[in-house]
Amino acid sequence: MNSNRYCVIMAGGIGTRFWPMSRQSCPKQFLDILGTGKSFIRHTYERFNNIVPKENFIVVTNRRYKELVLEHIPELEESQILCEPIGRNTAPCIAYAAYTLKQNNPDATMIVSPSDHLILNENEFLSIVGKALDFIAALPIESFWGVGRVTATKMRSLGIYNGHTLRQWSLDGLRKTFGKMGEVYYNFARGIDLRPVEPTYIRKSVGCEFTFEKDINTQAAVLIELYHVAEELIRRLKKEKFRGYTLTLKVKFHDFSQITRSATRTDVFVSMKTILPESKRLIKEVDYTDKPIRLLGLTVSNTHSEPSSDANNKGKADCEQLCLEF
Repeated sequence: MNSNRYCVIMAGGIGTRFWPMSRQSCPKQFLDILGTGKSFIRHTYERFNNIVPKENFIVVTNRRYKELVLEHIPELEESQILCEPIGRNTAPCIAYAAYTLKQNNPDATMIVSPSDHLILNENEFLSIVGKALDFIAALPIESFWGVGRVTATKMRSLGIYNGHTLRQWSLDGLRKTFGKMGEVYYNFARGIDLRPVEPTYIRKSVGCEFTFEKDINTQAAVLIELYHVAEELIRRLKKEKFRGYTLTLKVKFHDFSQITRSATRTDVFVSMKTILPESKRLIKEVDYTDKPIRLLGLTVSNTHSEPSSDANNKGKADCEQLCLEF
């Protein structure tokens, strides 16, 4: 059985939703409501005990229910009961358990389950849980965010084929091999994504990147590839009905170092007529003679309207107070 697999049982309910059977002194997770001879929390423990070692269970509950938990699951040690100082619902409960696990075992995989669920087909349920646990391990390396074709080829040459083999690498090893992205890959292999969640998304830019099978360092090759990148960018701009006043060139070299160059105009970047000439001007600022290029990217951003050239408007607000007479 996998020693890095843990189960967190959330058992902090205080008995308000199944009254009068459920009371604060004995909430529903400790009741045998189904008449099976076992409480909900006992069923939960036995369900996951098939795939999680007993020493890898953690129960998060209210401090007043610690003895009840140990009564219903005597296999657990007192140290496996996390007592919340005060109930704050699901998210803080999971955060508390995750923080504790990270201190004890940074490689832990955490299953989180309520203590009062009714699962009729447990075999099918556990099969689905198993697939979820193995999802990252079985995921091809090309499917990870940030791993392009060239990086995937390099990873495969190093014996990294999927999430499982990626997870075998140390953080230091990945950093030395892939630079800043090494830490990102290290976290992704463990199901950790530190990018902020944006519930509402307003597009701020449109861009594209091309990674080359062979590094390039001649002017002719660079200009040809730059044209292809510009073509794809224009296609995406039309698709998204997007236009902006800033064009950014991204250049990544053979050693994974990269630079960007940007230009802002008073007319929008939306067609080859404006994008390609500015792209050529920006690439002239880059010295790639002794540093072959492995990736070129172009991005259009800054959707704000063009700045006014009227000196009389300088310093004035973009809006005026509307006055209404009643």
